[in-house]
Amino acid sequence: MHALFLCLLFCFSLFADEALIYEIVEEHPDAIEFYEEGKLYLKPDRIRATPQGLFLYSPDDDQWLPIVHMFSDTQGCYIAARSDIMSGSILQPTTIRCTHCSCNYQPSVFNLFKCPNCGLPPY
Repeated sequence: MHALFLCLLFCFSLFADEALIYEIVEEHPDAIEFYEEGKLYLKPDRIRATPQGLFLYSPDDDQWLPIVHMFSDTQGCYIAARSDIMSGSILQPTTIRCTHCSCNYQPSVFNLFKCPNCGLPPY
């Protein structure tokens, strides 16, 4: 039973804290290199290794965001991110109408959850 609990805890913890992902997408999108199914790749010049752990550095506000789990492969360093979060399905409906220009679109990490027509957030 203890081994099952540890396995489940590890599996769930492989996905970065959802709040961190939201913060990166909303407040620090310039730190995102690209997104590939389940992997949010970060720009390497923004990742800092310190004795206290790994951090994502934001030069705009001199902020250090702690990264609990980071992985790497041949394409770079990434944070595991559930695809339902990255597609926007948890954040808002699949297709929405922009309240500024009435454009219908699907918010996602690829358009930084902003209207592709006017560039403004939907609310």
